[in-house]
Amino acid sequence: APAPATPAAADGKALYQEHCAACHQDPERAPPLRDRPAWREHPDYVAQVVLFGLSGPLYQDGRAYDAPMEPLPFLSDAQVAAIVEYLTQRPFTAEAVARERAKGLTPSLVRLLRPAP
Repeated sequence: APAPATPAAADGKALYQEHCAACHQDPERAPPLRDRPAWREHPDYVAQVVLFGLSGPLYQDGRAYDAPMEPLPFLSDAQVAAIVEYLTQRPFTAEAVARERAKGLTPSLVRLLRPAP
């Protein structure tokens, strides 16, 4: 069962709806992100995608996606942490986001770092 929602997760839901849902709720545009148990083990990767974007071919559930995801650098570390917590249903802190942000990755490198689903 998912962990109970924390205030950060509630904020994460609103932030997800505002910044992510338009594409990720349309299977023609981007892969779905909600209810993906594999992401629970990789919150750092989810943060990397939000911070740095993603480019290059991506395959999920037998489907190919090639549209780039633009980074969302205007989000604060706390906002990114809330989105990550909402998607992974695991606690994730602004400090953890700051560590990921400091890596300065490129969108194509983020794709290469993608954990196997």
